[in-house]
Amino acid sequence: DKTLAVDRKEIHSKTNKAVIGGSRRVEKVFETTLRNNKDFAVDIELEDQYPIAKFSDIKVTLTDNGGADDDLKTGRLSWKIHLEPLTWPSIPRFTGLMLNRMN
Repeated sequence: DKTLAVDRKEIHSKTNKAVIGGSRRVEKVFETTLRNNKDFAVDIELEDQYPIAKFSDIKVTLTDNGGADDDLKTGRLSWKIHLEPLTWPSIPRFTGLMLNRMN
C-alpha cells in the first residue's frame, strides 16, 4: 500500500572493544517512523525482529522493547498501532545488546 510508509533507522550504535581474553559489547538503538497518507485513520500491526544468538559464546539481549509485544524465542516484536490520517508518528525505540565473549 503506497499510502502507508515505514522508515526504520539505527539512531545509536556503541561498541566497546574487547581486551585480550575479554568480551566485546555492542549496543544498538532503532527507531521506526510510520506515515499515513490516507485521508482516514487505519489500524495496523507493525512487526520487527532482533537477532537471536545461535552460538553459546554470543549473548543477545533485548534491553528495551519500546512497548512491543515480544517473543524471546524468535526475536519477533509487534506493535498494534492506530494511525490518524496524514500523520507521521514515531514508534518507541527498541534497544538490543550483544555480548560476544572472546576466547
